[in-house]
Amino acid sequence: MEFATRLSDFLNSFFKFKINRWDLFVTAFTHSSFKGNKNASKVDYERLEFLGDSVIGFVITNELFKFKEDLKTISVLKKQIIRGSSLTYSAKKINLHKYIRVGKCCNCISDSMIEDVYEAFIGAVYYEFGIDKAKEIILNTLWRDFLNNELVFSIDHKTKLQELVYKKHKLTTSYSLQNSIINNRGHTVFKVAVAWGSETKATGNGTKLQEAEQDAARNAIFKHFN
Repeated sequence: MEFATRLSDFLNSFFKFKINRWDLFVTAFTHSSFKGNKNASKVDYERLEFLGDSVIGFVITNELFKFKEDLKTISVLKKQIIRGSSLTYSAKKINLHKYIRVGKCCNCISDSMIEDVYEAFIGAVYYEFGIDKAKEIILNTLWRDFLNNELVFSIDHKTKLQELVYKKHKLTTSYSLQNSIINNRGHTVFKVAVAWGSETKATGNGTKLQEAEQDAARNAIFKHFN
């Protein structure tokens, strides 16, 4: 099946797009190495990647601005959300990597390419449909993955929560395991509650106890200190 047709079927079924400029989206999935192929287009995704990078940064910054966190925390969160590994993770979840065109000289699709294509795809969406549609896709992919605690972060929410609780209430936090279940992938998922002042304030989930505690702490911060 011709590449443009495969891409069209994918985007129409997954995103319900009514695209006029298909050349724009074909370009968004075309790596520079592909330009050497016979009858290949002489354009690649780099310009759209540049555009998409700015659009993603704007949307994520706008969402983080709604949090009543200090500037340092927001800045660190932004860097973590828009870093390469996060973009690659979100791109793979929606199968963007399966439609990247590369030249015969490339032996594999690298994570760097997948990251770039996510940005280029967002750039194409913005150019074709405007900021609202681009924002919708970012919020339903990258931002949702962040809110679902699927992205790997280095921020210690437990320490941050303890600092906030002590500053406001002069109390310490405690964590307790509520239950554990086996999900449909066969993984154990733990549910943990965080409390202070003998009252449960929030719960969190994770495939490791530490992850569940971090998730509970993050949820408590958003619920009680925003």
